[in-house]
Amino acid sequence: SEMCIRDRSKASGATTYRVYRSGNGGKSYKRLIITKSTSYTNTKVKKGAKYLYRVRAYASNGLGSKAAAPITVKIPRR
Repeated sequence: SEMCIRDRSKASGATTYRVYRSGNGGKSYKRLIITKSTSYTNTKVKKGAKYLYRVRAYASNGLGSKAAAPITVKIPRR
């Protein structure tokens, strides 16, 4: 199974994005990747699992945006 995140409106001045995932209802998040791309495919997901994802954009000077509201994704069992 896999899940794809896309940011269709690239954040103004953003040069990198950090993608975080929670598998425990948002109690804690683990950073999955730091990327320059506005698209990320997560292939390490379990069938039937529910995940929350958050993304933060960072400018070239290292300043980060406030984390986006979490997106809940339920992976199908099949």
